[in-house]
Amino acid sequence: MITPDIEVYKDDFEETVPLAQEDEATPEDYDQYVNTEVQFPHGDQVRMGTVKRRVRGPDGEVMGKSNSNPILDTRLYEVEFPDGQTKEYAANAIAENMYSICDPNGRQYQLLEAIVDHKFESSETEEDIYFEHKGKKYPKMTTKGWKLLAEWKDGSTMWVPLEDMKESYPIQAAEYGTIQGIEDERGFTYWVKAALKRLDRYIKRVKARYQKKNFKYEFEVPDTVERAYEIDKENGNTYWTDAIANEMSTIRIAFDILEDDQGPPPGYSFMKDHLIFDIKMENFQRKAIYVSGGYLLSTPEKLTYASVVSRETIRIALTLAALNDLEVKTSDVKGAYLTAPCTKNVWTILGPEFGKDAGKKALLVCALYGLKSAGQSHSCHMADCMRHLDWKPCPADPDLWYKFQTRPEDNFEYYGYVLLWVDDVLAIHHDAEKVIRELDHYFPMKKGSDLYLGAKLRKVTLTNGVEAWSLSPSKYIQEAVRATEQRMKGLGFPKKVHGPWPSNYNAEMDTTSELDARMANDYQSLISILHWIVELGRVDVIAEVL
Repeated sequence: MITPDIEVYKDDFEETVPLAQEDEATPEDYDQYVNTEVQFPHGDQVRMGTVKRRVRGPDGEVMGKSNSNPILDTRLYEVEFPDGQTKEYAANAIAENMYSICDPNGRQYQLLEAIVDHKFESSETEEDIYFEHKGKKYPKMTTKGWKLLAEWKDGSTMWVPLEDMKESYPIQAAEYGTIQGIEDERGFTYWVKAALKRLDRYIKRVKARYQKKNFKYEFEVPDTVERAYEIDKENGNTYWTDAIANEMSTIRIAFDILEDDQGPPPGYSFMKDHLIFDIKMENFQRKAIYVSGGYLLSTPEKLTYASVVSRETIRIALTLAALNDLEVKTSDVKGAYLTAPCTKNVWTILGPEFGKDAGKKALLVCALYGLKSAGQSHSCHMADCMRHLDWKPCPADPDLWYKFQTRPEDNFEYYGYVLLWVDDVLAIHHDAEKVIRELDHYFPMKKGSDLYLGAKLRKVTLTNGVEAWSLSPSKYIQEAVRATEQRMKGLGFPKKVHGPWPSNYNAEMDTTSELDARMANDYQSLISILHWIVELGRVDVIAEVL
């Protein structure tokens, strides 16, 4: 065995130089949100911003704590917009925004605002442009060399190849080519006309389907007040008349009716109001709802939606109610938006539903369904009331309100809760009925029931003897089944099935005719009902529904 000689290297005898000490890591160094891009309202538009750093308090320490559950994450961040301005946002708002602008694979959506320019860049030869067939030259069907300048919703712009725009936004690209007079160019001529024809077919189908929406559960739903009265006259009943009278008795307080010779004050905008009609699933009750034409008004610069308590918060609160042996009561605000003042200066002309006041001018003094600011107005007004009653919002979920309480029977100290879902109220307290009565002083509350968000609320005893609160969709499902059976009566469905499709069903081999507009509308209604059943807890049918 030969022992190899080891070659000696110079650095074997050199002193090792110690590495320079690294600076102490900051909270931003390993933060998953820092340097991410998000979209938030900025000025009068939605702009893309960059998360720069954590927000620090006066003592220099970062504010908030992280949590694996984004809802419970209380960290605050500074978001910088392209104009250099910065705003503070909570971690859960950033997480929600990131999920909303990405697809399931994490790729970011780009929403098109408009196509603003085009260009053609190509070094193709005649052989690249034409091909020969039987001795004749024909132009190749290609978009090569063409690019469109796309302006996105966040205000940014990008040159995008026509090939990609044609696939992602075919209608917008076709309309742009037609407006610019380049629809006969080689990159457009072979597909633009077909795309616009397809658009016309879509519009015709939508219009046909819209016209058939005047039936629900096999009953006609009127589109005007006059037609509602005619339907009652034809059927010999007063269902729609009673629904209109009930709604108008509630809605009148929202208007300040002017004298015949009096006009609206300066600075007020005209808005057209009207009644919309619906049929509820429970007992086919007729419903009339007075709404405003908020689409005629300019869009507010700030977000105007009414937030709601999360389903996770509801389940946690019910768990605490069971553990602390507390009462649970539900109710909802009558004419919810009418309890909040109108934040817009608008006037309208009253319609025939106002009886003798029809045709008069009136100022809107309360928030109304349809106004773009109505949801936020009601939410802020409700929050002011809760603070006045010494309730505090939870930082993790601002629609959960809490207050320190002591139960007089055993001096047990706990936190009482009020959960708000727009106008639906859930009170958890040792005297929950008292909490509802306190709210009734500021908001007219309807008579309480055992239903919350369509689910039946009840106390149950588990197999181990422990009591718990449950939300069951059973009543909603029973009403849905009853209404569906009534709607589908006479169609000859089998009494027993083992799945939504036959075992030998192949979609690609299905040659049955398409649903007409009315049946398609019924199908969409059924899917909406099934979606809400899944939301209420029947996750066992989620695969069949989705």
